[in-house]
Amino acid sequence: TVDPFLIPSYFLLALLGTVGLLYIFNILLRTKFRYLSIIISIVSILFVFYANYFKNDKSKNWVSYDYGINILISVWNNGTLFVVCDNPAFITIYLNKVEMMRPDINIYDYSGNVFKNIYGNDFDHLKYGDQNKRRNDVLWNTLQNSKNPVYCIKPSYLYNIPNTITKSSGFVFRILKKADEPVEIFDIDNYNIFSFDDKSIYKDLFTRELIASSYFVIAEYYFENNDKNKAKIFYELAEETGNDMDRIYNELGIAHYKKGLFN
Repeated sequence: TVDPFLIPSYFLLALLGTVGLLYIFNILLRTKFRYLSIIISIVSILFVFYANYFKNDKSKNWVSYDYGINILISVWNNGTLFVVCDNPAFITIYLNKVEMMRPDINIYDYSGNVFKNIYGNDFDHLKYGDQNKRRNDVLWNTLQNSKNPVYCIKPSYLYNIPNTITKSSGFVFRILKKADEPVEIFDIDNYNIFSFDDKSIYKDLFTRELIASSYFVIAEYYFENNDKNKAKIFYELAEETGNDMDRIYNELGIAHYKKGLFN
């Protein structure tokens, strides 16, 4: 999962490689092989373009968009949504601030660096344990004082906060004050997940993480609505899609443990 963060190394390698190739190319231009070197260079460029086009063509990849839309339409009017991790945070802030979707809801991220910081100006300077305590206190106070529903993206980030209860609500999880509190009913079949199975696009690590997270949410929905067969199908799809991601296994492991699904 560290591959996407090696971009500076790739850039440096490309820069130095280009300088080296230009040096060799200039030498060949002074020899009788200059025309051959030009042909080889052109063919090499075309080959690289052809070989990598499928992986880099994002023109038909609507997974991120559909994922974000599914999240936003799951939040009740004037609700509050807590997002965590890069993908949900960046996707929702684009849809909310750029395309002006769901201006009625309040969205906060767990770091306070993307959306409005509600954790205090000193939050970034706190130690890790103090940050968690501050974040948990703010989330707990928000839940207790809010007159409208409060939601989160990943319930595992709430498991260390005492007395919190979550139930699936569309593509998000509703944080409840009481176990018997009613939750909005959504028809999961009305959500757009067709792009998740699109074979015409290349699914890189981030794309697969969004798909696996979505499958997990759908599995939770079916499990809580007593459709264990469909829940099993989507749990397995989440594991299959995110089999190289510790975040997905963490969500699956915690969910299975709390439901008593381990043998």
